[in-house]
Amino acid sequence: MSKRAREGCYLSDQSIFNNDDAINDQLNNSESELKKKKLKEQNYILPDDVIYEVLHYYSGNFKFIVMNCALVSKQWLNVILERLKLHMKCKNNVKLNGEFLQNIETLSVNFRIKGVVFNCGVFDLMSKSLTTLYISRNNIENDGAKHISALKQLTLLNISSNNIEEEGAKYIGKLEKLTYLDISKNDIRSNGALYISELKQLTSLVISSNNIDEEGAAHLIKLTNLTELETVRNEFGAEGAKHISEMKQLINLNINDNFIGDEGAKYISEMKQLTILNIGSNEITDRVNFENFGQLNQLTELYIEDNSIQTNACKYISQLQNLNLLDISGNNVDAEGAKYISQMNQLTELEIHTNSLGNEGAKHISTMKELEYLYLCDNDVSVEVKQHIREIYQDIDVILNL
Repeated sequence: MSKRAREGCYLSDQSIFNNDDAINDQLNNSESELKKKKLKEQNYILPDDVIYEVLHYYSGNFKFIVMNCALVSKQWLNVILERLKLHMKCKNNVKLNGEFLQNIETLSVNFRIKGVVFNCGVFDLMSKSLTTLYISRNNIENDGAKHISALKQLTLLNISSNNIEEEGAKYIGKLEKLTYLDISKNDIRSNGALYISELKQLTSLVISSNNIDEEGAAHLIKLTNLTELETVRNEFGAEGAKHISEMKQLINLNINDNFIGDEGAKYISEMKQLTILNIGSNEITDRVNFENFGQLNQLTELYIEDNSIQTNACKYISQLQNLNLLDISGNNVDAEGAKYISQMNQLTELEIHTNSLGNEGAKHISTMKELEYLYLCDNDVSVEVKQHIREIYQDIDVILNL
């Protein structure tokens, strides 16, 4: 073979080698680009924990979560369904459905359309997640209470003003995890109170306006974990007050408008552990031994409005050195009684309207330097004295009917 031919063969072989190298380089470049692409894609996949934190921030916006976040990706949808607890507010005419109901932890149903009853059947889909339910003023009646009884995880329930009777109370009494219940403004009566007394975990109960008498009060003393009781406008009477006074764990009691009278007030005055007491509108007079009231040393708030107490009561009430708020309006307090009250230098809020203070009594009250709120109207006080008081209390909320 000639030299020229041999060189040609050599060059051809070199070209082949060069082409192989080019192909290898191209493959390597493609592989590198693929790795970069995969890495780039991986960078857009957030950890579930991060997605959860983002979603948790919007957990109170049910519509936004369902209509937007759930559509981002399958991963986001799974995080919502598996981990997120949602909070929802809706009107009573809303038709709820869909898989996201199982994630609702707090539901507030607002009364908006008269004559429309919320579909309580949907509670069956929330039985494993719902812990808080506000559904007052929705006329769900006993049948609605039956559906609510399926919500075994409930710890807080407001079911006030729903035309619930004894039968409905029986259903509610099955919610063993409840710690707070507002079942006021229904008609459960004393037999209904018996069912409510089965809720042993309750710490706070609002059971006002339910036509409950002394028998129902006797049932309530079984609630040994109860620390707050609001039982306004029932029919306890003195005997009912006697039963309630046995609840030594109570620290907050509102027994306003229960016809307990002087005898019932005597029993309530033995509850030395109370920090807040509302005993207004109960036909209480100065014939009560108010010396016991003066020994309620833990009281920080006392509401004793719309009774018939006079100077003697004021004398002992003024001994309550931890009291910050006093409502003694609508009584028969005169200037002498006002003088006793004015000695309560620690008071920050005072309602003493609709009494008989006169100018002298109003001047006594004007010496109270720590007041931040004063309601003093309807006390036969002259315009000049009112103006004087207004000047003294320029920086606080004063109601004088000037």
